[in-house]
Amino acid sequence: MHLKNVIISSFLLAVICQISLYSQEKIIFDTDFDSDIDDVGALYMLHTFADRGDVEILATILSTTHFWSPFALDAINTFWGRPDIPIGAPFIEGVNKGSVYAETIAKTFPNDMGEQKQIEEATNLYRRILSSQEDASVTMVTVGHLTNIAKLLESEPDEWSPLSGKELVRKKVKWWVAMLGEGMNWNMRWDRDASKTAINEFPVPVVFTVDGQAVKTGRRTQELPDTNPIKTVYKLWENHYNEIDRSSWDQISTLFAVEGESDYFKLKRGTLSFTLEDGAIWEAGENGQDYRLYNKISNEELAEVIENLMIQEPKK
Repeated sequence: MHLKNVIISSFLLAVICQISLYSQEKIIFDTDFDSDIDDVGALYMLHTFADRGDVEILATILSTTHFWSPFALDAINTFWGRPDIPIGAPFIEGVNKGSVYAETIAKTFPNDMGEQKQIEEATNLYRRILSSQEDASVTMVTVGHLTNIAKLLESEPDEWSPLSGKELVRKKVKWWVAMLGEGMNWNMRWDRDASKTAINEFPVPVVFTVDGQAVKTGRRTQELPDTNPIKTVYKLWENHYNEIDRSSWDQISTLFAVEGESDYFKLKRGTLSFTLEDGAIWEAGENGQDYRLYNKISNEELAEVIENLMIQEPKK
């Protein structure tokens, strides 16, 4: 090939790579990763998207103080070939609802949490990551309690940024995808003060999801090898609760965070607020800055899309 053509080809390849990287969704995943297993399914989806080049997982942050959750979370990231994804957690205040799978995953599958790396305090990790990103480039996905979001908004300037928490979020975050759960209040009820602060004071648009109860996934995880952690997670759930197909609240939030409305969803505008007395309140209206997510396709069709993303094997 002529030298000029080589140079042009190399230049075009570099441009394409830059475009590909720029188009990646940059996601911070905030999860309880203890009481339910849809968190695990959602994280698997993120790793599948990351293997495809669609997502950069900036951090995985826990909203629980459950002892084994950081180890289990690191085990999943390690299984997918991304052992260096930062892991954060609340150090003092946080919800702990127990887990049927976290300890087993932590003890069965490789991870180096506590050996070569340490858990980072959640607010510090949020501020460190956000401060290093381009403006309006980060999607925050919460599929657990809102403890960390409230603490971030209340945070003061520090070594990472001269901005307050609200200013930093306003500058760096594109939008916040929040899984509220059945009745709009499942994840909100466990740390109500934090929910009030997070929902009422978040300075950029919130996309919240509530559907997922009837979107059942998980059965096909049992087709995977025993060396795959998600097979163990769903088997432990089945042994404990006598169900293998589980509702997919967290997976729906994650699918939207990466794919947007696409063929699966539609958004309706309005305003989300929260009171200690009544919990989450939604007022539909074209002048609102927030959005509620609705499923566009059938529960069965959506379940197939989600489960296909959950059962992919890592590229490694």
